[in-house]
Amino acid sequence: MTTAPHPVVVGVDGRPAALRAVAWAAREADRRALPVDLVAAVPDDADPVDGARRAHADLAAARRAALASAAVVTATRIVTGRPGPALAAAGRDASLVVVGSDGEEPGEPAAVPLSSSLVVDCACPVVVVPARWDAERHLGEVVVAVDPNEPDELRHASVGLAAAVAWSWQRPLLVVVVLPGAHTAPAVAGARRVFDACPADVGSGVDVHEVLGHGDPAEQLLDLVGPSTGLLVLGTGGLGPGPSDAVGRAVLRRARCPVALVPGDPAAVRPLVAARTGAVAASA
Repeated sequence: MTTAPHPVVVGVDGRPAALRAVAWAAREADRRALPVDLVAAVPDDADPVDGARRAHADLAAARRAALASAAVVTATRIVTGRPGPALAAAGRDASLVVVGSDGEEPGEPAAVPLSSSLVVDCACPVVVVPARWDAERHLGEVVVAVDPNEPDELRHASVGLAAAVAWSWQRPLLVVVVLPGAHTAPAVAGARRVFDACPADVGSGVDVHEVLGHGDPAEQLLDLVGPSTGLLVLGTGGLGPGPSDAVGRAVLRRARCPVALVPGDPAAVRPLVAARTGAVAASA
C-alpha cells in the first residue's frame, strides 16, 4: 500500500508576493516529485460571492505561475477564515507551507504576524519567500541557525530540515551558532555540543561547515546570508516572546533569501527527511 505524498501548500491571495511563493514552491515540489496545493482563504466577513470570485481568479493566476515554473501537479482549494489559521489547517498533512512577504523591503512587518500564527498552529515548516528572491540567483548554500539553549528536539528538527534541503539541492550546509555574549568556556562548550550533535542530525551526503559567531544573533545571521544563499532555516517555538523567536522576527523583516521557520516537533520535518532517506536507500 502506497502512502499519499505530502503536498507543498501555498497561500494565494492575488498579491505579487503570493506568486513568488508559488514559483518557489513549484520548484521545490518538482525536485521532490510532490504535488502543489494552492489555497486561497476568504475571510469570514467577506461577501461570499465576491470573495469566491476573487479567490477563483487568484487561484487561476497562481496555477499558471506554478506551471510556468515547473511541471508539477497542482490542486486548488478555497477555505474560509483568517489566512494564518486557515493555511495552518490546510497544511496539516503538508511537507511545507509557503507564503510570500509583501512590500518593497523583504520581510515587510505585515508578513510577520501571518508567519507567527502559521508557525504556532502549523504541523510542518513554514517558508517565507521575500520580495528580493530571485530564482536564478538564490541557488547557493543552505544556512541553519542553532541556539545552544534551545531544546534538543528543536535543534534536531531545524538541522534535519536544512540537511534534507541541502542534500536535495546538492549544496553545502552551514551550521551557525552565534554567541551573543562573551566567548566564555561554558558558552563555547555549548556551541561545541551543537556541532558534535550535527553528524547524527545531518546524516551522510551533505558537505557541512561549522560557523561560530559572536554578537547580535540577527545581525550575524543577516551578514552570513550572501547574495546567492538559497535558504535560511530557523528553529522557532512560534515567534513568541523568547530570545530565539525575537531573532526570528528580526531576520524575517530583513532577509534576502527565503526563510524556513521550523516548529519544535521533529515530526514536523519527517516527510522531507523520510523522502531523503528513501532516496538514499534506493540509490544504494
